[in-house]
Amino acid sequence: DLLTQKASFNRSASTLIKEASVSRCYLIDTDGFQVGDILTNQYMGSSDDPRFTPLKNTSNAYWYHCHYLRNAIDHPESIQITQPYPSTDAGAMCVTVSKQFKVKGLNLILCCDIFSESMH
Repeated sequence: DLLTQKASFNRSASTLIKEASVSRCYLIDTDGFQVGDILTNQYMGSSDDPRFTPLKNTSNAYWYHCHYLRNAIDHPESIQITQPYPSTDAGAMCVTVSKQFKVKGLNLILCCDIFSESMH
């Protein structure tokens, strides 16, 4: 069930989210809905830009409009990487890396926002 998936995700991603280059990680189901909360790097500063305030709470958000999600669904064998864009968390440029995988019969997409300057 999704509650078990969320707990397992939190444990599994706890090491990844501590990496300095990782801004946040989250799971999305193949219908486009976020599963659980976003895990945010606790060592990363947060943007004080008021334009981003409405985007902070994304629990149960609908992400199907994002091309990287649709690409991850259409091409489950491939890792998707976006072009750099301004992060809503830190205001710095980041990319989203996403990959579909199967857990206990459920297809989920793992998404990680990574600061783009760390990819050079």
